[in-house]
Amino acid sequence: MPAVQNRVRGVWLVACASVLIAAGCGGGHSKAKASATTSTIPTSTACNLVTTADATKLFGEQAQVSPDASRSGGAASVCVYDVTSTSGQLLQVRVYTNDQYYAQTEHPGAVELTGIGDRAFVSKNGPSGLVDFQFVKGHTVYSFAYSNLTSDAANKADALVALGRQVAGAV
Repeated sequence: MPAVQNRVRGVWLVACASVLIAAGCGGGHSKAKASATTSTIPTSTACNLVTTADATKLFGEQAQVSPDASRSGGAASVCVYDVTSTSGQLLQVRVYTNDQYYAQTEHPGAVELTGIGDRAFVSKNGPSGLVDFQFVKGHTVYSFAYSNLTSDAANKADALVALGRQVAGAV
């Protein structure tokens, strides 16, 4: 079991690094003035926006809030879900109150989506198979990152986008 835990931690660290790199880079959105604007819209906590039941539905197995979700990377709120099984599924939900964290330009294979917030994208081919989905509403960025140890995270991209649509309708 320690080997599985080490692999889960490794995937988690790669996923976190990807999100932090994208966050630090600011996404390169062309509206520089808008990117520097901080949202005045109050945001709900990430764990209220995506519940354990939502993560369980995405995973297809029981999810739990990860006890090591303290690394926020500039986020106003973070919630990380994982599983105890060997599938190593991980869902990171972050809410940023500044649209500089919108990271579509950091994902060369990102697909722009319509009808979700002010703008949105999904990237199915991030580092170590990470699936990244983000949308912006006002100046608030809602970021979802999914990974697993079964090397088929991209198969969950549509379900991740559906979860994001659900959140976008609630905020």
